[in-house]
Amino acid sequence: MNFGIAAILLTIVFWKKIREIKRSTILKSGLLGLILTANILFDKLGIDRLPSFMCSVFAASAILIVPMIMICLRKYPTRNNIVGAVIIMSGILLTNGFDVSNLFSVGAFFMLMSALLASIYTIVADKITKEEDPILLTMLQMWLSALVSFIIWFREDPMTFASIEYSNSMLSSIFICSFFGKAYAYVALMMAQKYSDPIHITIISSTEPVVTLVLAILIPSVFEEQFTWSAGLGAFIIMMGAIVSGTDFLTGKKKEILYETQ
Repeated sequence: MNFGIAAILLTIVFWKKIREIKRSTILKSGLLGLILTANILFDKLGIDRLPSFMCSVFAASAILIVPMIMICLRKYPTRNNIVGAVIIMSGILLTNGFDVSNLFSVGAFFMLMSALLASIYTIVADKITKEEDPILLTMLQMWLSALVSFIIWFREDPMTFASIEYSNSMLSSIFICSFFGKAYAYVALMMAQKYSDPIHITIISSTEPVVTLVLAILIPSVFEEQFTWSAGLGAFIIMMGAIVSGTDFLTGKKKEILYETQ
């Protein structure tokens, strides 16, 4: 329902762009949509089995996975990127209390797969968004993900929409998630990927715990998280890591190229 409503909203808002859809746009959107759907499925399976703080740690592990994948592709991050990634991961672990009790579990495996797919998605999107219209890519991704999700839902429960107990709270949550979490967020992400690179996109994404902490303080009636000094210190370390990753002071006078290929 989230993907479907997002797809409908994007189609209504950007209907004039539909005529610009090409075969290559459909194929590339299909690839991104499949990776995205698999990522979401593993994410939901992991969330069902792990506490939220452990899920956030695994989700943030993309800050380490993306550079490793880039190195395998012979596209090397700078020293600042690597040092910053380690600092950010340390801050995330501190924010979540360094609890590793659920590290070796089925839920941990699902969350690790989700983080891996999210990292692959970021790297693949980096190339595709520079070749195709980001808005069309988002629109078609939402339609494909909605279709695949509905097929899985139908296999699990043939009643699908008829099996849901609707309420104002439930419907408002779905529309808010559809607009902000899917339609708006992925248009912004595709636009950002068009003009940035996987490392910097992942760095920005890793600051999510900081944003959550700030919102928890500003909107206490919505967020149940309570402020702790370890969370505050962890958020500060995350921001310091983001600053380190986004600068180049460790490279010296010789400027390093982020994607220098051997």
